[in-house]
Amino acid sequence: MAYAIRSQLTQLGLPTGALTDVADADQDAALDAASAILDGYLRKRYSLPLGVYGDDLTGHTCAIAAWIVLKTRGFNPEDPADVAIRMGYDDAIKWAEAVAAGKVDPQSIADATPGAGKGIAEAWSDDERGW
Repeated sequence: MAYAIRSQLTQLGLPTGALTDVADADQDAALDAASAILDGYLRKRYSLPLGVYGDDLTGHTCAIAAWIVLKTRGFNPEDPADVAIRMGYDDAIKWAEAVAAGKVDPQSIADATPGAGKGIAEAWSDDERGW
């Protein structure tokens, strides 16, 4: 499950013009791959798949996906825009490492697999009294 969609990739990761020659399927594959990379860090603290997540996870997914697309499409390591995309990737990985280490708490995280004892209230009483 990808933590971002194609329109968010252009809003948060790459300028629209950078994706002109990149097929939609390739953009989706980059978002899936970026989400899988982040899952590797998230599973250290959370049960996957996540049912709810915040904009921080979406933004970091787009930063990683942007780097994946850029590497596939080709880039100029001297171009400041391309350097910024690489820095976005590096920052996303550092964030994921901090999440895995418990140093950062992502926004609105909730896993999609309800389990016993995960914040669910329980109630019990003595034997029935017949009233």
